[in-house]
Amino acid sequence: MVDILGSIDEKIEQNEQIIGELEKLMATKYFELLSGDCITLKLSDYVNVLTGKLDANAAVPNGIYPFFTCGITPEQIDYYAFDCEAIIIAGNGNFNVKYYNGKFNAYQRTYVITATDYFHIIIQHYKNKVAEWTGSAKGSVIKFLTKSMLTDDEFQISTDESRNNAYSMFCSASQEKIKHVQLLNVKLHELKALYLNKFFS
Repeated sequence: MVDILGSIDEKIEQNEQIIGELEKLMATKYFELLSGDCITLKLSDYVNVLTGKLDANAAVPNGIYPFFTCGITPEQIDYYAFDCEAIIIAGNGNFNVKYYNGKFNAYQRTYVITATDYFHIIIQHYKNKVAEWTGSAKGSVIKFLTKSMLTDDEFQISTDESRNNAYSMFCSASQEKIKHVQLLNVKLHELKALYLNKFFS
């Protein structure tokens, strides 16, 4: 039994490493994209920023849809308010930035951002900016993110549209891989819980 649980944990850890490597690769290619000639665009011309409407206690065990709060790991809920490809940013707490495509719901201090173009460039821009804002403040100055911080800013794209498109295609494929690996880990966690309940309850 210990060997089985150990192998499950090992596989989960390997999958987490795969996700981490894909995230790093998308970030690396983002900086490569912007290493050439670039133009600057206004975020307000490309993004729509909404917030969730629910309290954190709206989560339910084994819900149907993801429920994004300010935590790293989404909770679950039985009904959705959004059905889109979105950048999800925690407005307080640890200020994490997530990607999701599908049906979900969100906590009232969580920002749900859609983009009319350059989606994957914009999400990486937000990841960098949020890290910059919160990393320099370390919680002592920035206690929460405001909507204006997420809209009254600028981002860069390459002057070569083919490079922008290639980056977006790479990120789309990477996000599909990440989604697949995340689903595998969900099933592995469920399998582990079954073994624990069977032999230790």
